[in-house]
Order: sequence, then structure tokens, then C-alpha cells
Amino acid sequence: MARNGKNLTGRRFGHLVAIRPTDLRDRANRTVIWFCRCDCGEYKLANSNHLQYGGGRPCGCLRPGHKRRREA
Repeated sequence: MARNGKNLTGRRFGHLVAIRPTDLRDRANRTVIWFCRCDCGEYKLANSNHLQYGGGRPCGCLRPGHKRRREA
């Protein structure tokens, strides 16, 4: 569970969906780092503050030339 008590599991933030919290913390503000899944299928770590207040930036899949993972 996040330090501030908010459970973000399953919530969508832009292109990312929060899967589970990790044991990692942001060095600057000690917020929880979440394991997230991008709409393209890739996985990304994201700070809980960035998710909640900055939206979920994609993993880089919107850059030209990025190869998206295919779902089976």
C-alpha cells in the first residue's frame, strides 16, 4: 500500500494502468514506485505522485520507430 494510504491498483493514469506497488521509494520525496502496464503492452515503473498528478506518460511507445508488443 502506498505511504499515503492510497491503493492505485487497477486504476488508469493516461496510458498506464497501476498493477502493484513495489518496495522502491522515490529518493526525493519517499513516494511509492508502482509497477505499471502501458497500453502498448510494455511495463514501466512510475512514481505515485507522477501517476496521480502528472498523468501516466507512456513507456515511449508513441515515439516514431517504437515496436509495440503484440498480445497473444
